[in-house]
Amino acid sequence: MKQMHKHLLAILALSLMLGYGKQVLANAHNGGQSGAAFHLALAAFDYIPVNTRTACFTWTTSQEFNVQQIELQASTDSNNFVTLDIQSAFNYKFGHTYYSGVINVDQYKYYRLAILNENGDYDYSKIIRVATGSLTKQDISLFPNPVTGLAFNIKVPSLNPIAVNVFTKEGVLLYTTNLQGQFQYRIKLPSSASASMNLVVQVTNNSQTQSFNVLNK
Repeated sequence: MKQMHKHLLAILALSLMLGYGKQVLANAHNGGQSGAAFHLALAAFDYIPVNTRTACFTWTTSQEFNVQQIELQASTDSNNFVTLDIQSAFNYKFGHTYYSGVINVDQYKYYRLAILNENGDYDYSKIIRVATGSLTKQDISLFPNPVTGLAFNIKVPSLNPIAVNVFTKEGVLLYTTNLQGQFQYRIKLPSSASASMNLVVQVTNNSQTQSFNVLNK
C-alpha cells in the first residue's frame, strides 16, 4: 500500500513538472517577453503613379495590433535603405489602408515597409521596384464591376477634390458625394439603388468627368 502511495506521488510530481515545462516553452516562444504579441498582416503594398516622375505608395493591412509605426523606406541598391515617410499605426483589428505623400521616384528604385512594434523591434515587407520610365499618369478607375453589396471603390490620380454622382440608366440621381484627400475611396450606395440593375457612375476630378456603366448585382 505504501509502495502504491509512493508511485502516485511520483506520478503527481511528474505531471506538475510537465505542466510547468509547457508554460516555460510558451514564454520562450514569445521571446521571453511578457508583453502582448506583435502582429501585422500585410494584404497589399503597391504604388499609384501620379505622373511620369512621382508616385504615391499605398499599403493595406488585414489585421494589426501592438504596432507602433510603419515607415516607407527607399534604396538605390536594395541593400541600404533610408526612411521617406512615417505613419502612425491605427492598430485596427480588421486592418487599414495607408497612403504616403507624393514621392519623387527619380532618386530611388527600391521601396519597402519597415514595421516597428511597441517593443522597438522591426519587421519588413517585400521590396518593390519602381522604374520611372514605366510611370504614366493614371486615369480614374472603378472596381469591382459588377458591383456587389451596393459598394465599390474609386481610384483617382490625385488628392484633389472629386465629385461622385450615381444615376439609374434612365437618368434618376440615386447618390451624390464630394470627397477629398485620398487616392482611393469606398462608395456605399443607399438601399434604394438595389432596385436598379444598371447604373451610371460619374466621377469629376480636375474639371474632367469620366462615366462608368456599372452592373449592379
